Amino acid sequence: MLHELLDLAVTGAPTLGTGPADPAVAELCRRLERLAVPLRADPDPDPALDEAVLADGFAHGLFSLTVPRESGGLGGSLRDFVEAIERVAQLGPAYAITAVPHLCAGVKAIATLCPPDTARDILTGIPRDRRLLAFAITEETGSDVATVHTRLTRAPDGTLRLNGRKQWITNLERASHVVVVARSPAHPVPGATQFVCVPLGQPGVSVAPAWDKHCANGSDTADLFFDNVEIAPWQLLGEPGKGMAYFNHMVQSGRLGAAAACVGLARDAVALAAADPVPPLSAGHAAALAAGVDVLGRMLRLTARLGDDHHPQFAALTSLAKHICSLEAQRALTDIDTAYACQGRASPPSVSRAVRAMGLLRLLKGPGEVLAQQAVAAWLWQGKGGEPNPAWPYPLRAACRALAHWYADLAAQGGPSARPGAVASLGEATGAA
Repeated sequence: MLHELLDLAVTGAPTLGTGPADPAVAELCRRLERLAVPLRADPDPDPALDEAVLADGFAHGLFSLTVPRESGGLGGSLRDFVEAIERVAQLGPAYAITAVPHLCAGVKAIATLCPPDTARDILTGIPRDRRLLAFAITEETGSDVATVHTRLTRAPDGTLRLNGRKQWITNLERASHVVVVARSPAHPVPGATQFVCVPLGQPGVSVAPAWDKHCANGSDTADLFFDNVEIAPWQLLGEPGKGMAYFNHMVQSGRLGAAAACVGLARDAVALAAADPVPPLSAGHAAALAAGVDVLGRMLRLTARLGDDHHPQFAALTSLAKHICSLEAQRALTDIDTAYACQGRASPPSVSRAVRAMGLLRLLKGPGEVLAQQAVAAWLWQGKGGEPNPAWPYPLRAACRALAHWYADLAAQGGPSARPGAVASLGEATGAA
């Protein structure tokens, strides 16, 4: 199935179509393309988010893209989401890094796990109050749910209390609520986790000053503290002990969003280079990069459609798509940046910002990506991977071989592909084996 995905992307997936299927999302994409025009030329290497652009996004459905229609959103599919995030990235990397966690983990957790009336109140508040939703899983050990220290405990008076610290959390400055992954006291399995919805104004909740990152500081990242926060029954989302399962499901769209942002940045840079009066690339090189980016876009749209159809291998496919799209987008951006340098010129501001942000975008949803990567490792380990199709373009053949080398290194270090039992169970759990 993994190779079939690439074959379809290369051959054009003729029944896939182009652009969002939903007219409201199509109009949103056109608005985003218009808003990107003046932002591209901003000489600031790391600009703040433009408040007027954010206000437009709240008003016209960007930040309600994945909110169900009954809660005032666009109810966008995964395919619509991928199309929109490609355009969001063209506003600048920080816009994509802001939108993806909110639309994926934040909105999805509230929409699917909150009591219906509470979910409706929170979700309708996104455009009304111009506030986002944050998602907090990472701690000093990263996003490994098994090592979460933030926990719910039962106080002597019978109330539930939340205590702990979360690190590197996105959107806290603009969020109304945060969905927290915490250890659950109501589950017999040690380390079992639960999602908890916490209003950021609740007593006992505090947010540290935002981190000064290498790039994309327009998207705030900060630490979050819980000091004996009292948790009401409505704040407990889903079933106790299922935090890992919920997280693995919700992070899949986040991977696609990160991949779409990478493709959007690369597509924009290729178009800018081609339109330059003094082209930095030869005609052949520019055409090859444009064709490669088109293949990546088709692969993303096809993967999204499989997700909309609940394909059993979706988790593994998103991992592969994210890896290939981010890797090849980074190579395309590096080629363009290097070509400008060879001419003795600086790259256009938007290209420079994209080059700086690619490392961060490749990491976005990276910790959550580990399980799906392990599932693909299981698939390769069991001998189903084979060699890349010689008909694929070189970038996809190289990416496929890079994946195989990466998993071989993982095995040499005692990773999952070195433990057949663990590999088989992971593959079975995600439908990849």
